[in-house]
Amino acid sequence: MCNEFARARRDRALQDEFDRLRVPLLWDLVEDEIPSMAFPMRHTVLLVPVDPDQPEAGMRAVSARWGMLPAGWAKPTADFKYQTNNARAENFDDPKSMWSKVANRRGLIAVDRFFEYEGKASPKTRWAISLAGADNARLPVAFFPAVWTTARPADLVGEVHTCANITGGPVPDIAFHDRVARMGALRAALQGCAPAGQGLGALTTPPPAGTYHLAQEARPQRAAAT
Repeated sequence: MCNEFARARRDRALQDEFDRLRVPLLWDLVEDEIPSMAFPMRHTVLLVPVDPDQPEAGMRAVSARWGMLPAGWAKPTADFKYQTNNARAENFDDPKSMWSKVANRRGLIAVDRFFEYEGKASPKTRWAISLAGADNARLPVAFFPAVWTTARPADLVGEVHTCANITGGPVPDIAFHDRVARMGALRAALQGCAPAGQGLGALTTPPPAGTYHLAQEARPQRAAAT
């Protein structure tokens, strides 16, 4: 699972990555209004294709609740009792699953790094996990494959995007977890974003060893009260 990540910011490697591939990236939000750290049921930045059939023609950045609501949900968000910020890749091929209904509504979440915890007793080891490049060097931006819907919850104003990133089974680089967020570089992520591309169920296949870069990172200390 993934319940905490630092998003990639527009003014750093994110825009450079889109410029390098000559893919337009449009911004429909004020980025500074979105927290740099993402947690379940809070808003983050979601990238959705301008043309769902051709993601490489351009992506649009929107504010989205990380925790997907059913399409058209109109009750208060608190009435939806399930934690849906992660979507299991294997469930997209199950026609009875809620995830199969959104398999073609694909997007991306730009990530600097995400966090997982190792150990059963406190204090647990906090690992910052990013995409690995050549010689296992840490890459500054990676992309979660994601799915999304729109809803009009009674406690929020207007139509809102809601989303979930996709997880699969264990991967060689992260032996201490049996569910791991899938992520990749932009070119491959865009190709997987098109409905005509591979089925999302294919993300059950673990990526090869060396895909993820791990580094221990302590939790930031809260400022002392004055």
